[in-house]
Amino acid sequence: MMKCLEKLPCAYRFTKKIITHLGFVCLFIPFGLLIIHFIFNVGVQDPIFVIAALVAGWIVAFYTTYWNQKQYYINKLRYDAANSLILISSKVSRALVSLNGDMRALTMKFDLRKLPNGKYFSSWEDIQSKIEKHYEEFSDTYLSLLGKYEENEILLLNERKLINVFSVQWSSISSLYYKVIGTLKTLMLVHDSVPKEDQYTEKIRNEANDLSSKCLDTIGFLHDLRIELLNKTLGPIVNEKVPERKPGDKEVKILSEIAKEDVSNENET
Repeated sequence: MMKCLEKLPCAYRFTKKIITHLGFVCLFIPFGLLIIHFIFNVGVQDPIFVIAALVAGWIVAFYTTYWNQKQYYINKLRYDAANSLILISSKVSRALVSLNGDMRALTMKFDLRKLPNGKYFSSWEDIQSKIEKHYEEFSDTYLSLLGKYEENEILLLNERKLINVFSVQWSSISSLYYKVIGTLKTLMLVHDSVPKEDQYTEKIRNEANDLSSKCLDTIGFLHDLRIELLNKTLGPIVNEKVPERKPGDKEVKILSEIAKEDVSNENET
């Protein structure tokens, strides 16, 4: 939307400025005339009266136009910053979807499905390789999201509390990831290609389910972040708002609710 505004021809923008100035002059001349007439008791026929009114009108028009242009560029900068965060957040979501799929594949490894050639659906090494790859993608894209926000923090100060939630989520996902990888490596040493039911399989099932749950929560929060950014930047322009996410489970909270709880806890401490 803002990029479309940027592409307006220079002649059109120049003409628009002239019309805006003249409009303000025409609007404020009568008020200037009345004010000067009553304060200085100067007649309408006096040249100084007309000159002063014109000067007053031009000054008001100049500063009003300046303020409008300033607001335009501020809104454009905010939109560009928000749009870059939305694009990166989509990449973070895709990485988390892949990582969540890895957790499902890891737990499904225990179902012992076979391919026509008699080999198991995927080896422990393949599963570990995919988990490590997708976690690295998640970590890189998340750090890009955080870095991009910090570059534009002055434009999106109100969103800091939302970004702080993701710092907690990233820490939790990282902790669970290393637990899963640690247990998986131990399991690979203990088991052959056919996993047996023992303390390791039960442990990795629980850890994989915990990591999967945390991935899904974070995917939902990223969706909430996109809604918040769109409503803050484009909402006032189009006079519309994207509805907030409404989880089916009442115990599940959206990003803004989590952020408010964190702020309340900080104030209490």
